Amino acid sequence: MILKMEENMVIYLFVVFSTFEYGTFSIVAVDPLTGECGVAVSSKVFDVGYIVPWIKTDVGAVASQALSNPYLGKWILEFLSKGYSAKEALDSAIAMDSSREERQVGVVDFKGNSCAFTGKETFAWAGHRTAPYVSVQGNILTGPEVVDTMIKVFLNSKGPLAERLLLALQSGELAGGDKRGKQSAAIIVLRRRGGYQGVDDRLVDLKVVDNPEPVKELVRQYEYWQYYFLAPAYLRLAEEEKNEIFFERTLDILERALNSDIKDA
Repeated sequence: MILKMEENMVIYLFVVFSTFEYGTFSIVAVDPLTGECGVAVSSKVFDVGYIVPWIKTDVGAVASQALSNPYLGKWILEFLSKGYSAKEALDSAIAMDSSREERQVGVVDFKGNSCAFTGKETFAWAGHRTAPYVSVQGNILTGPEVVDTMIKVFLNSKGPLAERLLLALQSGELAGGDKRGKQSAAIIVLRRRGGYQGVDDRLVDLKVVDNPEPVKELVRQYEYWQYYFLAPAYLRLAEEEKNEIFFERTLDILERALNSDIKDA
C-alpha cells in the first residue's frame, strides 16, 4: 500500500513538473569581434540556467524555453555543427517535435544568422525579436515592451558580450519582465580557450538559482567575475592571439576596478 502511494506520488510530481510552463525572457548572441557566444536568461522558476541555455564554442547558441524541450537545444547545436544555418537548424529541430506549438526557441549561429520560434500555444505575452548576431525571446511577459527594450539596449551597447547581455537582461526586467515575478537568472559565455588559464571555454559562467532579485544578484556576481577571471582571460587571449580588442577590454575592466570598492572586498 505504501509503495503504491509512493508510485502515485512520483507519477503526480512527474506530470506536474514536466508540463509546467516556464515563463522566461532571454537573449542569445554572438560577438563577431571576439568569437564569443552567450546566453542570458531570467525567470520566475527555480534555476532557469539549468534549463534554457545551450551553447557550443565556435558553433552558436540556443535558448530553449516555455514548455521547454531540452532535445531542441541539443538537436539545433548538432545541426549547426554540420553546417546548417540558424534557420535551417531551428526548422529541422522544430519539425521533429510534435509539441512544437508549446515551445519557444532563439538561435544565433557563429556567422551571426539569427532566428526564433514562438509556438502558438505558449502563454501570453509571448514573442521574439531578432537582428544580426542576436535573438531575444520571452513568454508569460508583461508585454512586448520587454523584448523590444532588450534588443534595443543590446544593439546600442558596446564592450564585452557578457556586459551587453546583462544590460539587456536588466532592461527587460525594468520593462516588466516575467509577469509572475522573479526567482532565478543565469549567464553563460563561451569562447575558445576563454576559461580559467585556457583549460576550457567558459569565459563567463554564473547562475542565481533562487533569489528575490535574481538579475540584481547576477550583476553583482559579474562585477567580481570580470575582475577576477574575465580580465585575466582577455589579457591572456590578447597575448596569445595578438588581438587588440582583448587588450582594450582588459584595460577597460582594470580601469573600472581601480574605481571600484570591490577590489577592497
